[in-house]
Amino acid sequence: GAIVLIFAAMGGHRFEGNAPIRRVFEAVEPTGYGFLFAGLMAIVLSSRPREMLRSALEWTPLMSIGRYSYAMYVLHLIFLPAFIRWFGPAQLAHLVHSRNIAALLFCGMSVLASYLIALASWNLYEKRFLRLKNLFTYDSAAGAARTAGRVIQHSNLANSPPTAFAARRASA
Repeated sequence: GAIVLIFAAMGGHRFEGNAPIRRVFEAVEPTGYGFLFAGLMAIVLSSRPREMLRSALEWTPLMSIGRYSYAMYVLHLIFLPAFIRWFGPAQLAHLVHSRNIAALLFCGMSVLASYLIALASWNLYEKRFLRLKNLFTYDSAAGAARTAGRVIQHSNLANSPPTAFAARRASA
């Protein structure tokens, strides 16, 4: 994972003159990112609730991206060409007189625009369709589990006798 981050920081475009290294970079980069994020997930899932990395990843604004991430993924390609035309790094470089700052501004602005479009899509469109899923029955195991969960929630389990498993767990 660290090697991939080093390559990513260097930028794959620097290997354009050296075709064999470029091919290795293109082959290793996606796999490396996969290992990097799988390792990050393992670290977070095995950490205690108050550890700094877990707290940072459970930050409410960051978690809200999870709700809108699919819409961001789908919709950003639709709006990106127009956004590049109006607010591309070339246009921003003329305003801030720096290509590097313009590239950073463009990245930040495009992520923010994608987030706002996804937020609007979620609230105006997706949320309403998700409410409809409760009107249908499902034949899948997930649907059966969801139905069973509702039955258990609505039944009075507080007065039922403990199971053997619960008794063993309580005595441990």
